[in-house]
Amino acid sequence: MRRRGRSALCAVVLVLAAWTVAAGEPRLGSARWLLSFSWYPSDEVSSGVGGMRLSPDGEWLLYARREVSKSLSGQEAESWRLVLLAVADRSKVELPVPPIASESMLKRWLSLNVFHPSKPLMTLPVRADDGYVAGLFDSASGKLQRLGLSSVLVLPGFDSGGGSLVVSAGGSPESARVAVIPVDGGSPRQLKGGGLAGPVCPAAPIVPLQLISTSLSGKVSRSLSLVGTSGGATSAAVCQVSGDEEVTQQHWTANGRYLYWGVVTKETGERFTGVWDRAKGRQVAKIDGALPLGTGPGGASMVLAVERSEGQYIVLHDPAKGRQWTVGHAFPNVVTAEGGRVVFIERLDEDEFDIEIATISR
Repeated sequence: MRRRGRSALCAVVLVLAAWTVAAGEPRLGSARWLLSFSWYPSDEVSSGVGGMRLSPDGEWLLYARREVSKSLSGQEAESWRLVLLAVADRSKVELPVPPIASESMLKRWLSLNVFHPSKPLMTLPVRADDGYVAGLFDSASGKLQRLGLSSVLVLPGFDSGGGSLVVSAGGSPESARVAVIPVDGGSPRQLKGGGLAGPVCPAAPIVPLQLISTSLSGKVSRSLSLVGTSGGATSAAVCQVSGDEEVTQQHWTANGRYLYWGVVTKETGERFTGVWDRAKGRQVAKIDGALPLGTGPGGASMVLAVERSEGQYIVLHDPAKGRQWTVGHAFPNVVTAEGGRVVFIERLDEDEFDIEIATISR
């Protein structure tokens, strides 16, 4: 195994920089190496914002390896093989499911609660003859259970307690419906209305629901609302965006009070993050150039990836105080976060990259 000399130097620089931060200011600890690549990682794995997911305890990193196949006519098609990596010893387990055909579907699914909050269980879309079905994977036993609900598009995520799956399924994002499926095998229950469900709030039976509609003239609009998973009643309209904008990653703070959602303009790549305060029932912040990555340290903070000319920065946002802090230096990509642990890409040389993890402390 190659020694990562420059990577170790970067870790030392991060530690030295942390010493200069004023007491009480967030800081990024020393980095730990996870994966290495001899060319840009996106050629091998899904490494953009939201392309990976950490388990709630930070012990596992779920990522997707890019695979390319050729049809009989010679056309290339890419797909994404799911791999579970142990952060402690970097051992890998290839999940016993066919690869996911679409990176956009992969990222939509990874923004949900894919890990059970307390058990070694994951929920995932499993390829079937006519599309996908919702599946449960036990990482301790290696067993896979299929839960039915077959469709072209299937996006399953756990509810806050892990007793049910909230699943978006349909022929397309525009036609998707949402069902609640008990993990113990009970009958599925469909929510009123349709759309794509985001992650369930950790403090209440509420889910953000994105509705995509097209008018007779072909104009596309997208709206995001909070919907109860028990009765299906809409509790709040969060936002509406134009047809050239797309709602991407959605994440709740650990205490369930604040919902962060990202919006990207398709043609220009411009982005911003909105913040909804569930207690006040309104949007309380808009952060330009940012996309949400996952929870920060403590109960009410969020880690953001902020795009600037020199690269992406890790930014910690405190919605209650209305403050944000940049931690660390510019990275080629910042990928995901959970509980203040952040996964990012570090450039070593012109054609050498590492994927590393470090923890934000306050």
